[in-house]
Amino acid sequence: FPLQEVVTRFGAPYFSNTICYMFAYAIMQGVTHIQLWGVVQGGYQEYLRERKAVEYWMGLAAGLGIRIEVRGISQLLTNDDNGKLYGYKKTYAEIMKGI
Repeated sequence: FPLQEVVTRFGAPYFSNTICYMFAYAIMQGVTHIQLWGVVQGGYQEYLRERKAVEYWMGLAAGLGIRIEVRGISQLLTNDDNGKLYGYKKTYAEIMKGI
């Protein structure tokens, strides 16, 4: 893994698990689309210690124009209030359906 190259390019060495290294490497390889399957990030250890860094790398990738898709059951990129958006009493899907 090109750790020094990744940190030089992106800044802080913010890696809480292997998924973070995978994202950094994929970005360095110039991918245009990343799908995540089976990455729940919902357990105590994952949620409190690992999820933040994974979402950081996901956001960095998205900011660079890489399409990110989370498939299956996952806590990634979810709102903690039962999926409701901040300032709304509904989820994004409910808002888009006009409920």
